[in-house]
This record gives sequence, structure tokens and C-alpha cells, in this order.
Amino acid sequence: MGGAMAFYRHFFERKDFEVFVATNDPNVLKYHLPCEVLVFNRIQFLQRLTRTRFFRIAHSLQHLLEGECIPLEVRANAARFRPDLIFTIAGSWGSCTRH
Repeated sequence: MGGAMAFYRHFFERKDFEVFVATNDPNVLKYHLPCEVLVFNRIQFLQRLTRTRFFRIAHSLQHLLEGECIPLEVRANAARFRPDLIFTIAGSWGSCTRH
């Protein structure tokens, strides 16, 4: 946890970078970020499966598949933004603010 907060401090507070955020965590919309934000949905059938007795299998499949299956809307927005660097942050914005 805390990856998102370190990301914010390094890339937003210094204002040295142009940033585009793509996340599956809608809690990011609670914050007024000084950049474009895209909230995308996770693989729907796996989301539904996590609410059944097969949640352990579904959770494992999410980790296996979602790293390889980048949503088309994320790819399209990244192509439009034309980033010099793409990286991921462990820990969501919401996990940084929970008490």
C-alpha cells in the first residue's frame, strides 16, 4: 500500500510530467486530479465469478488474465496520449485513504 500516494507526490506535486491515469478504481474520481483520468471496468465475467463460491479461482484468474488483456479503451487512450513511459502502481487510490 502507499504506491498511489508516492506516485502522486512524485509526479503531480512536482509538476515536471504530463500524466494520464487509467485505473479500475472509481474512487479516484473523488479526488480532483490535475490530469486526465480514465476509469475502466474489469473483465465482467470474472467480477461476477468473484461473488460466487468460485471466488478463489476467479481472483487468481483476474491476476493471470487482466495483466495480459488490457482493455481497448485503455489502449486507445494511451495511443492518443502518446506516453514516453507506461508503468503500474501497486495499491489503489482508495487503499491509501481507508482508515
